[in-house]
Amino acid sequence: MILIFDYDGTCYETLGIYGEAVRTAEKWANDRGYYASHSSEDRFLRKYLGVNARDMWGEFMPDAPEEIRRQGSLIVQEGMLEGIRLNRGGLYEGI
Repeated sequence: MILIFDYDGTCYETLGIYGEAVRTAEKWANDRGYYASHSSEDRFLRKYLGVNARDMWGEFMPDAPEEIRRQGSLIVQEGMLEGIRLNRGGLYEGI
């Protein structure tokens, strides 16, 4: 058996579960008065696939304090795991 962890979008279609998870975290932060520096549409979030969470949040929500960014990162992680559990993602065709 071969097990591959690939969440930077090379083999696994990550963007669907990632985008949804980021938007959930963004709403959580917005409810606390912190806002993204740009749109959270998938076409803008694609550039963050494979980027570490600290750098992603530093660019995506630069005015938010570290604790908000850290919690946002956990929300994204939990959302992605839930997306996987619900089989919302998958390998690209032909993989």
